[in-house]
Amino acid sequence: YRENVGKGQITFGRAFAVGICITLISCACYVAAWEVIYFNFLPHFMDEYNTHRIEKIKASGASAAAVEKQLEEQKKFAERYNNVFYNSAMTFIEPFPVALVITLLSAAILRRTPKRQMAGSPLPAS
Repeated sequence: YRENVGKGQITFGRAFAVGICITLISCACYVAAWEVIYFNFLPHFMDEYNTHRIEKIKASGASAAAVEKQLEEQKKFAERYNNVFYNSAMTFIEPFPVALVITLLSAAILRRTPKRQMAGSPLPAS
């Protein structure tokens, strides 16, 4: 974008705007792909995940009360996760923080403002 549209120059704000648009589009594609996969091809994913988590807790030597509490929490989470809006939100926040950091770093590194010509200098600004 900087080279093709900005003629070799871009401000931090413009670079951030371009980067955040890329981030939002890629996160939306990630969410859409997961929604299709989860609801059409992996309908028992959460049940299998819960079973794995409970077995891991039992193997750690936790008390029966702790296992029961975790089982209840997992059931509540599974119910919420089967809601498409909750599922989408949870899926969106997986890649977004990392992409936001990358966007900020890229905008800071790639910004390039025009060089100012010194007053009275006979040389043109390059």
